[in-house]
Amino acid sequence: MTMMRAGFLRNLSVRLFYSVACLLLYSLVTLPLQAAEPSSRSLDSGWQFRAVANTDRSDVKEWHPAQVPGVVQTDLLNSKLIPDPFDRDNEFHLQWIGLADWEYQTTFQIDAAALAHEHVDLVFDGLDTFADVYLNDQAVLHADNMFRRWRIPAKATLKSGPNTLRIVFHSAVEKMIPYSKSLPYILPSISTHNYGNEENIATAPYTRKAPYNYGWDWGPRFMTEGIWQPVRLETWDALRIENFHIHQQHIASDLANVAAELEIEASKPTTATLTLAHDEMSGLQTADGSQTLQLNAGINHVSFPLRIVSPKLLYPVGYGA
Repeated sequence: MTMMRAGFLRNLSVRLFYSVACLLLYSLVTLPLQAAEPSSRSLDSGWQFRAVANTDRSDVKEWHPAQVPGVVQTDLLNSKLIPDPFDRDNEFHLQWIGLADWEYQTTFQIDAAALAHEHVDLVFDGLDTFADVYLNDQAVLHADNMFRRWRIPAKATLKSGPNTLRIVFHSAVEKMIPYSKSLPYILPSISTHNYGNEENIATAPYTRKAPYNYGWDWGPRFMTEGIWQPVRLETWDALRIENFHIHQQHIASDLANVAAELEIEASKPTTATLTLAHDEMSGLQTADGSQTLQLNAGINHVSFPLRIVSPKLLYPVGYGA
């Protein structure tokens, strides 16, 4: 049992080391034209928010400054529109926030140089949870999952000069009650209390949202809504790396066989060169080689095998170096 546990910890440690320490150095070159490096611009500033449905409070229906990333409860608290949610029984009195619909809005400038790129994408790293996104008053996304990233091709909707980005968040409880009541079964939930908000039918199991929002034995119930992860505008031409993952195949003290798994998005069929290197624990960089790739238009799945001789293994304290 001790040997099995030590082996498991060793292999797990190697996986963690190469997932964190591998550095992808890529030269994706279209022939005969070299692709420009993708660029990213934050859209986290200049946001404001207001309530748009399911509340009678007039003060929250006016525009107030918002912080992105964030959630509506912290925005209300920052504007002194609600008391401390953790003081006394305020949790009970603030449940109306998660039952209301909220609107967030910002305006940003974009110039002709940015629009000249082949692709201009609007990227949301996290929207909580049911959200309708409008760019220049045109619907571009209907989100329904707190945990995923959303990428929207936005070039056709953007214009040179000022652009308006607006997001309407719908109450996850109000959204899901009709659905959960229509089902012939009830799924179990971790919620310990809901103050009657869900008509005693838990909606958490049907919603891609953090379960702790619904209340737990160790924490309060606060149904958050908002832009909980960064927003950005990305421009790119010809090629873009979508995902990068290290797949562990076999780890031993003398040799590690792993594979770098990539998803590369290409605008059109092309030839590219992929170069891979990783950082050693010493801080030195070791080249792993190059591949010439024949890419199709769309998403391409690429596997890059790696052989690392005498890999340095990471251990928890007390189990090794």
